[in-house]
Amino acid sequence: MSTRQNSLPNISYSYDILINNYERRNISKDLTAYDTYNIINELLDRILIYNKSPMWVFNDGERKLRSNKAIELLTYKGEEMFFAENEALGIYAIGETIDEAIKDFNEQIIHCYFYYKKYNEDEFTMKAKKIKEFYEKNFIEINI
Repeated sequence: MSTRQNSLPNISYSYDILINNYERRNISKDLTAYDTYNIINELLDRILIYNKSPMWVFNDGERKLRSNKAIELLTYKGEEMFFAENEALGIYAIGETIDEAIKDFNEQIIHCYFYYKKYNEDEFTMKAKKIKEFYEKNFIEINI
């Protein structure tokens, strides 16, 4: 079982963090209507950017791969950066924008594919062998 939840971010936890941040900035513990408005907007930003979507084609500008099964991409906005990840593949990408995070994710998928392709299976641990097998079984190189 995964240690990371595959559901929407915990809203009450996010709300508590935002409240604490605002309380530290204010001398008074009383939140103004403006503070509440900002807290709600920050929560909405975090919820609306959280997205799971399938990907089949990966391109780093020089090389291109196609997957024969959808690779789930989870994207979301953190405090200051955007994230794109697939926990099952162990790929966690970041960027200053959502597009940069997705680009980083693409580059990591392609890097891993070619990394595992160039080595013999005997050189890997059991977990790495399974990852190599996954890439070999599920990805096809496409000419650009």
